[in-house]
Amino acid sequence: MLLVSSVLFSQVEVLRFKNLNTEKGLSNNWVNTITSDDRGFVWIGTRSGLNFFDGSENTVFAHNSLDTCSLSLNDISKVVFSKKKNLFVGTWGGGLNT
Repeated sequence: MLLVSSVLFSQVEVLRFKNLNTEKGLSNNWVNTITSDDRGFVWIGTRSGLNFFDGSENTVFAHNSLDTCSLSLNDISKVVFSKKKNLFVGTWGGGLNT
């Protein structure tokens, strides 16, 4: 009886994977770092910028020499969130961006 009840109440979890690449909006297929924020959004650091993926669309943040608030360089080495939920983006040769 115990075995039957555990089978009746168990649920099968279905995993669904998406393939994100340059053909689907990723800035570069060379990925250096991936993290997610507290809302479940995915942040991907590539050799050509920082990508924000919300589950359906990808947004790319990249260096712009005319914008002092843009990334210092596009080659992203690390993406992390602080305990206070601040985004820190490390670049190869360009330092830390906040």
